[in-house]
Amino acid sequence: MESAANNQCEIEPNSKVAAEIATFINFSTDFHIFDTKWLPTFPVKFVTVGATSKSSSKGFIQISEINDGKLAVERTLERQSAFRCATFDATVRNTSLSLGNFHGQLQIFDIEKCGFPIFDEKAHDGVVNCLDGIGSGNGSEIVTGGQDGCINVWDPRQGGPVVSIAGVRKESGGNGSRDCWTVTFGDGSNQDDRIVCAGYDNGDIKVIDLKNLNEKWSCNVGSGVCKISCDRKSTETNRLIAGTVDGKIHLFDTKNYQLEPDNALRVSESSSVWSVNYLPQNDQIFASVGDSVKIWRHSDSSQEKESPDLLAQLELSSAGVNCFDWNPDFSGLGLCGSFDQHIRLLITCGL
Repeated sequence: MESAANNQCEIEPNSKVAAEIATFINFSTDFHIFDTKWLPTFPVKFVTVGATSKSSSKGFIQISEINDGKLAVERTLERQSAFRCATFDATVRNTSLSLGNFHGQLQIFDIEKCGFPIFDEKAHDGVVNCLDGIGSGNGSEIVTGGQDGCINVWDPRQGGPVVSIAGVRKESGGNGSRDCWTVTFGDGSNQDDRIVCAGYDNGDIKVIDLKNLNEKWSCNVGSGVCKISCDRKSTETNRLIAGTVDGKIHLFDTKNYQLEPDNALRVSESSSVWSVNYLPQNDQIFASVGDSVKIWRHSDSSQEKESPDLLAQLELSSAGVNCFDWNPDFSGLGLCGSFDQHIRLLITCGL
């Protein structure tokens, strides 16, 4: 296992780049937000999920719409367990929302009906910390990572996981497994060559070959990995980004599957980097979120380990922005939720 923890540099904004980011809508909610996602084929609608309050074990699904420049809540549904993560990827219908909850269940709801889940399986012991999806119809798969440290891959047509990967054991003296905090698919150009990238609470990052069921590569970045993102999830992946508890982002080059640690970039002195997200319309651009939202672009330089350019930044919440999603239809339109129970819609111009 390689170590990427000691390779660090400081980044200053690139004054030559004319990009601007601003808050379009700031909406306060009574709920504790864990995830937000835009609805596919409904570019002005989104879903927010989480807990009904910080002290409650009950969950909520809220569907909202942008109407005449304002946010309108369409409906809110309560459920018995709080939801930790959500995705619209890898579902047969565009209205199928996959959710992981605090009781260890993977559930799929049709949000047009939002009655009983159309899929409901025990996925993990403890919280389902993260999930991701890829494909559609017969080729769709969902991957989940849990508090039990396990990674499971699911075919929504089947009742149990099609692949199950045991957790990473804690270091000597500890009991149980390391928490798996983040998962994402990559290399999705065809179903047989997919990989899963996973990040853990101790800083481990692992890339798993689903075809051969082996570990292609791993490293440790020295701090808990909050989020991993691939630049091209549904085709051949070129880059991998990880955001960590200690306020850094780590960039990795995955060309020809020769992953090498790139520079660790100090993003925040006061907040974890809770999410990193590539812009769907341009895989050279990505966002990192913590107490602020920062927009980056990979350098055009051919030099190896060239640091990305900081295009724009916006201070949002001292409590921390914990989830973010780019709109798949409108380039530069972002959606985020924060620990201070606010939903914000952001517009970035000049991308």
